[in-house]
Amino acid sequence: MARAINDAGRKVPGARKDKHAALGASDLVGMSDEEVAKDARKDNIWPKPDYAALVASGMPAQVAAAVKVIRDKIPQTSTLKGAATQRRSREAFVDMVSAARDTLLGCRTLDDVRSVYDRLKAEWNTRERQSAWFSVVRGRYSPFHLQSADSIKARELVAQGFPGEVEPWKRNLKVLGQGAGVVVYQSGRYLGTFASREEAYDVLRAKFEAAASKKADEPGLPTSRPHLDFVTRSGLDDRRDGRDVSPEEFIEIFGFTSVEFGNWVPDAERQIMLNMAYDSLLDLAEVLELDPLDLSLGGRLSAGFGSRGHGGRRAAEYQPSVAVFHFTRMNGAGSLAHEFAHALDHFLGLGTEVLSKSGVPCGTGWTHPLPGRVSDALAHRGWQLATSFEDACEAMKTRRKTKADAIGAVEALVRRFEVAIASQEKTRAKAQAEGAATVVRLVSKDIAENTERMEGQLKRIEALKAQPETFDFGSMATSFYSEALKLRGSYSEPAELFARAFECFVFDELAARGANSDYLVHGVEEDRYADVDEWRGNPYPAGEERERIGALLRTMMRNAVPVIEEVRHLAEHVNGR
Repeated sequence: MARAINDAGRKVPGARKDKHAALGASDLVGMSDEEVAKDARKDNIWPKPDYAALVASGMPAQVAAAVKVIRDKIPQTSTLKGAATQRRSREAFVDMVSAARDTLLGCRTLDDVRSVYDRLKAEWNTRERQSAWFSVVRGRYSPFHLQSADSIKARELVAQGFPGEVEPWKRNLKVLGQGAGVVVYQSGRYLGTFASREEAYDVLRAKFEAAASKKADEPGLPTSRPHLDFVTRSGLDDRRDGRDVSPEEFIEIFGFTSVEFGNWVPDAERQIMLNMAYDSLLDLAEVLELDPLDLSLGGRLSAGFGSRGHGGRRAAEYQPSVAVFHFTRMNGAGSLAHEFAHALDHFLGLGTEVLSKSGVPCGTGWTHPLPGRVSDALAHRGWQLATSFEDACEAMKTRRKTKADAIGAVEALVRRFEVAIASQEKTRAKAQAEGAATVVRLVSKDIAENTERMEGQLKRIEALKAQPETFDFGSMATSFYSEALKLRGSYSEPAELFARAFECFVFDELAARGANSDYLVHGVEEDRYADVDEWRGNPYPAGEERERIGALLRTMMRNAVPVIEEVRHLAEHVNGR
């Protein structure tokens, strides 16, 4: 009988199978600052209510809609300024949102909802509790106050079918008036005046369907990870010789604190994922020239398989609050290098006094750029590592302009002048035909000014052509960064740029050896997303930029190895190993 594959090592809090229904003040006890920063959010403190169930239990639909409107106005995280620590700010936020949740869910009439502001203010806007009050209230604005616009929105929600599912084209809609002359706004934007609500709905539905049809024909976003029918590994040693690895051996070889599995992941799949992760981590250690024990980054990391995610598009994620990198069952294949990059970024930043808005100590700044230089944030890791990490990060966003780049930029400006002048000449010709002398005079002046400016740019082009290729033409955004901006969302966040570039570095190092390791990294070929008709942008660096970033990451890793080894040796000394 096959043995069961169970969790092993230290229990790490926060697995989905262990989560409470709502985060409370008592849950923060014993949590690290990073855990508090990650988890002290509105949606954890007050999970999205089942409004249909509230209405079924006796809360009137209009009241439930008003509760929803107020909940939606509450920020996701603390807005408190001037708190002694970020942790205190978030602890105060948990207290305030918990109180608002309990008060609002106890409402049964609109008058109850209208009184919530005064009730909360009397209890929380006191000298002892002001930190909690102002973790949600900003200046004179309070989300707890049910204003007239909120009441209108609540009524509109009910008219649209709330608490049932609201059709996409009806969302954030405000309809004013009855019968003829209905005025319609959506997300605060005036859409028009219609003969009736029904006519407005017909027009809006048709516009939505037309926009959706047009969007379907536009270039799409890259998938988070191209699907693999088979996970392959070639050109590398078979270090297991076909045998299965146990969770305990996985921990022993890599120094992980734990390995955990989701309750719904069958044993056969657990074993497959564990074996592939084992092989891939050894491949990564070889590429990075690290001892396998160092991949746990001083024994800090844990691995989760199907234990923390929710499936869907996200293949995997690194959770800095508990130092776990998690794989969403088989969708996690190919994400290991990416998630290790996040873990490395976080590990190197531990101990820094330079924090970004994300609250995560790291080298990149995580979701926001650091307030100072990257090398300052990593100064405690030594100048060689700090500067090489900074060089790699800067190369991801900017590059030196070539002579062709500089000339091309000015030529584009010249073309804009040519288009403007051609349009103005048409306007002047029409004015001349109509005898509009004043218009002719003004437009002629504009044409002369634009012609003079264009001639100045043409001279600038000649001056640039005369410069040697070695001349300093300045800098510009890399294609890697420009493409990330086109993709929008998290693609251009510092930590994501670093992780995707790191993926390419590992992939290219393997390719140079004639090898591939799909579970470690795949789908990052530089030409995979190059078709502009199919994709909105390329999430990965390409060409000379890719080569330069890869070389800088290699240098950075060589400087990081001694730091990682030193932390491991210190941990072994402390633990008596």
